[in-house]
Amino acid sequence: MQIFKFSNYIIMEMYINKSFLYILMIDIAGIDKLDEFIIQGTEEKKTIMLYFGAEWCGPCKQLKKRLADNESKSLMPKLVVGHLDVDEELNTKLVKRYKVSSLPTQILIKLDENKVVELARIEGYDFTKLKLEYDKVTN
Repeated sequence: MQIFKFSNYIIMEMYINKSFLYILMIDIAGIDKLDEFIIQGTEEKKTIMLYFGAEWCGPCKQLKKRLADNESKSLMPKLVVGHLDVDEELNTKLVKRYKVSSLPTQILIKLDENKVVELARIEGYDFTKLKLEYDKVTN
């Protein structure tokens, strides 16, 4: 697996069954970037996940690593991830808006008539619960 970083994008390249899979995790800083991410994910008919974490958070690092592995991409092929660092000043209002009280927090959302609707929330590192919630919202 190779990891490339450019601008505010992290692309993890993986080779599975003679084809490449890419997980695009976008670092989001501020409301404008979040709005762009949600609109783009909606237009591409993706399952949108907001992932609130921090560099110093051990479980957050575990989740990032797990989202980057080959199995995760094959299990959740429609998932796009917007990573919001809770220590980023531009994200302070978003942390309050989404009522983030523990790390990591993952929120599956959709855009419904210009309104963001929360479909599921997973607090802490629980990949099994994340997969179950993903399956519920994609079926």
